[in-house]
Amino acid sequence: MSDENKEKFKTYSSYEDINEVCFKFEYICEFDTFIQEKEYKMAENIEANIRDDFANMKSFINEIAICETIIRPIVSDVARANNLPLFSHAKFEYDKSLGLTGTLDYLLAPLLAKGSSLFTNPVVCLGEAKRDDFIKGWAQVSAEMIAAQKLNGNEDVPIYGLVSTGIMWQFGCLKNKNFTIDTNPISAPRQLDKVLNVLNWMFCEARKNADTLAKLKNNNKTA
Repeated sequence: MSDENKEKFKTYSSYEDINEVCFKFEYICEFDTFIQEKEYKMAENIEANIRDDFANMKSFINEIAICETIIRPIVSDVARANNLPLFSHAKFEYDKSLGLTGTLDYLLAPLLAKGSSLFTNPVVCLGEAKRDDFIKGWAQVSAEMIAAQKLNGNEDVPIYGLVSTGIMWQFGCLKNKNFTIDTNPISAPRQLDKVLNVLNWMFCEARKNADTLAKLKNNNKTA
């Protein structure tokens, strides 16, 4: 297959390194500290189940197991508290010709309509589960975040992302043409409270961003 055809059929999962993504789309990537915490208390029974799953090897046999057994219960609990719908294994296409298409592990965005199973823009947070491969994980998420930014049509409002092995969690942010990946991955088994607090802060900010973009969208329609 020619290089031209390879590019034509590229998807999020085809990207191997965030530098590849940044070079292709002319973005900048840096590593820094930016995450904050907002206290979050999970129900004791849910937390106990999650801690049991941390200790069970079957939770980590593949990426699907990591997604559904470890990451989804944590992310969905905090997302629900912030009125931020979570979609898992969702098809998300911005532009096939740019290689911005594929299926995401996690996507957070408003519902198309009450009771709907479909999301609408703005897309405000995306995530991937990986088996100890943060390089590949950030390559995928960075491409997904660019697609979300282009779909939203506003580079000034941040898009958030995360990559997790179930054990280790790392967070990122895209604003304008700049990716920032936080330099301090967090161990969920050792610091579950911190993971929850960071997610709560991030999802609270993402909810605000969704509301801001929705207002701008409505204002443009009535202008």
